[in-house]
Amino acid sequence: MLFRSLGISLQGTNTVVCWPRTCAAYVLESSTLRIGNTGAPGAWVPIGITPVVTGNTNCVTVPAQATLQTFRLRLL
Repeated sequence: MLFRSLGISLQGTNTVVCWPRTCAAYVLESSTLRIGNTGAPGAWVPIGITPVVTGNTNCVTVPAQATLQTFRLRLL
């Protein structure tokens, strides 16, 4: 089984999520969980932003939220 890793960083008021360019058949999705809520996260939703390709990396910049945001790559 191959595992795809995400790099996540905070740049100002934005979250930057990056992953290997070789994952072209994957879509970036996110799910949120309100701070203090110990329940399951909400539904997975495609980010809907076209990645910026830099070298061998895809990156997407999304506004940081006041909720715990989780990201994953899903095979199309």
